[in-house]
Amino acid sequence: MEKELKKFAHDINNKLCVLKFRVQNLKNESDESEYEKKLSVEKMLSCITDISTLCKDLKEPPKEYDLNFVVQNSINSQSTFSKETKFSIKLKAMNCGLIVKCKLSEIDRILTNLFKNSQEAGSTKALIVLTNTSLYYYDDGPGFSNKTLDCINNGTDTYSTKSGSDRGIGTQSIKSICKNRNWKITFKNKTKYKGVNIVINFNKESK
Repeated sequence: MEKELKKFAHDINNKLCVLKFRVQNLKNESDESEYEKKLSVEKMLSCITDISTLCKDLKEPPKEYDLNFVVQNSINSQSTFSKETKFSIKLKAMNCGLIVKCKLSEIDRILTNLFKNSQEAGSTKALIVLTNTSLYYYDDGPGFSNKTLDCINNGTDTYSTKSGSDRGIGTQSIKSICKNRNWKITFKNKTKYKGVNIVINFNKESK
């Protein structure tokens, strides 16, 4: 239970990071028009709503969703993070209405952690490709070291973009969600270019 709560707290903190960006901007925009101030406040409220939704969603049973809708919804919620960090996120949907059984917050937590890990590792853009069975995630960062890949695959440690006691909690959270839903996730690097190649296969029956 303690590990799960720590992962959850980590995911909430990811959302709060976006809120902190907006608070700082609101302070910087103190001399601008009332319209700009109102817009900033509205974006802050949107971030707070995201956090509230995440908490409520954990209490709800999983439902069937169109994967394209869920992923696009998550990308839209990252608009402030993307703009403030100049981190580009693109979606290429090739799936024909793939339905997954999950909670809305679970896909959002997975993608939020992937985006943050990529950005902290030095990536400037991410590409998500959806097929009729899987979600493919690519970035243009340095990729995983052999040691990191070994740690992830063997479960002795996890991919981390920073040092300290909270190392790798984001990846732990991703793997935990996939395991609970019976989704198969693989971590590897691109073969021709720099960057990660992470695949989540939804072909198995979700729990």
